[in-house]
Amino acid sequence: EVGSPHLADFARAYADQLRADGCLWETGGKNEDDRIGLTMGLKGIQYLELRVRGAKRDLHSGYAAIAPSPVWRLIWALNTLKDEHNNITIDHYLEHVRAPNAAEVAMLQAMPFDEAKKIAALGIERFINDEHGLDVLKRFYYGPTVTICGIQSGYTGEGMKTVLPNYAFAKIDCRLVPNLTPDLCIALLRAHLDRRGFTDVEVVPLSGEHPALSPVEA
Repeated sequence: EVGSPHLADFARAYADQLRADGCLWETGGKNEDDRIGLTMGLKGIQYLELRVRGAKRDLHSGYAAIAPSPVWRLIWALNTLKDEHNNITIDHYLEHVRAPNAAEVAMLQAMPFDEAKKIAALGIERFINDEHGLDVLKRFYYGPTVTICGIQSGYTGEGMKTVLPNYAFAKIDCRLVPNLTPDLCIALLRAHLDRRGFTDVEVVPLSGEHPALSPVEA
């Protein structure tokens, strides 16, 4: 959960003792029907922050008529990353997404999946785009994500404070599928923002991990 910053060094230091044919990961558990799941891979992740700075200090909101707002800059930048149908719109991002093969699709089709129970367990009214069945499973297991985990700026306490904040940032996590890598994710995002004039939006990588995939026929 913190990005395992020492795991790679540990693995290199004890490579001889860790030699193995495969890894059985602890991710899995039981679903809504009490069925045990065995995970055949894991999505990778690139966790990052988008940061925007404005004046040297917070200003009175009256100056918003003439002074740039980091918050609006951040919102406008974020708005270019996904559309209203939840499609990721980062330039060339989806070109690097490997679609599930025939064996993987067959596995999804054979997987017991109670949509009503899953929706109830998640506390939502419907799945994204009101999708069903195989489309939901493909998106969940083989689809990449770009998620705003949090946004912070300005005054959010009780009452009022008429302020033009000088700093805004958002925490983003991108779940990566083959063949997306953390470095590629950052490079594509940086180029995407630059093409749209958001060179002032700082991209700060915090933690990255590659996706892992085991053949379902193994």
